[in-house]
Amino acid sequence: MATSSMAWYGLKLAEKEGASIPSDVAYDRHGHATTSATEALHGALRVFDRSYKGSHLALMIELLAGAFTGAAMEDKGISNNWGSLVIAINPDYVFGLNTLDGLRNSAMTMCDRVKHATPLPTNDGSSGSDSNNSGIMLPGERGDLLMEENLKVGSIAMLDNVYEGLAKLAS
Repeated sequence: MATSSMAWYGLKLAEKEGASIPSDVAYDRHGHATTSATEALHGALRVFDRSYKGSHLALMIELLAGAFTGAAMEDKGISNNWGSLVIAINPDYVFGLNTLDGLRNSAMTMCDRVKHATPLPTNDGSSGSDSNNSGIMLPGERGDLLMEENLKVGSIAMLDNVYEGLAKLAS
């Protein structure tokens, strides 16, 4: 999950497409706001919520998944050392024996509350739910729907230059 206002892959895709990025997500190497994905890749991205709290969360995640794992802290692409951290928690050790069902029930209660919340209206007055009108989505649900659609049609839509780049990489 990106803690930035736009994921690295989104920048790379915009760069490959020659598309502009939103005006409030990135800075060039000189600290000026930019809509150029290429300039953003050489500059900096704002954090997801554009606040000091988001900056602190981003720093914490970078330290855990980066410095803590021995990943490169500069020039990650050149060093090809991005770092990964997986944390697995056995609820039996944290909450005591026979609490897994209780944990599942609590988690489902929280997820149900999120799923059934009323979406805020957007600037155009429409519902703030996702573009598929599927309501509020939990992490992974959009990707699951996209995968189902791709399996149904038997293909994945992508730009010609992205396909050509993947084919070149595969060869």
